Amino acid sequence: MTRASNFDFLSGDWIIANRRLKDYKGPEWEEFSGSAKVWSAMDGMASIEELRGPSGKLLGMGVRVLNKQTGLWADHWTSAAYGVVNPPMMGNFKEGVATFESDDVDTNNRPIKVRGIWDQITTKSCRWQQLTSSDEGVNWTPNWIMHWTRA
Repeated sequence: MTRASNFDFLSGDWIIANRRLKDYKGPEWEEFSGSAKVWSAMDGMASIEELRGPSGKLLGMGVRVLNKQTGLWADHWTSAAYGVVNPPMMGNFKEGVATFESDDVDTNNRPIKVRGIWDQITTKSCRWQQLTSSDEGVNWTPNWIMHWTRA
């Protein structure tokens, strides 16, 4: 069920174990630690995240905002490397799992679908993973998995 408080679980300070494909299509993975500071805004209608990599280097910022008219959350990402707000991934919560999707292009400018999933949500931990599909969502390949543990 979508409601303004859906992302309240994410507020606070986090330690993150990252596992990410080095190259978009893999197969080699890299692992690194990170952290995040997340806070709620607009009476729970927004969640703002500063994501940091090893040594505290700023990686970017996530901003999630609930559209009360559609009941969908818009998940925006801004990379610290470019400072550009990407088009949002749209989604909502169902049975304790938040699923977001958007259309994008891969490194060769071919159309792909991107999916972000928040799951395994507890008071002390959660998981976020990103997957891509190059066949209109028939098959999905994970390319980044983050295990969040409350600091």
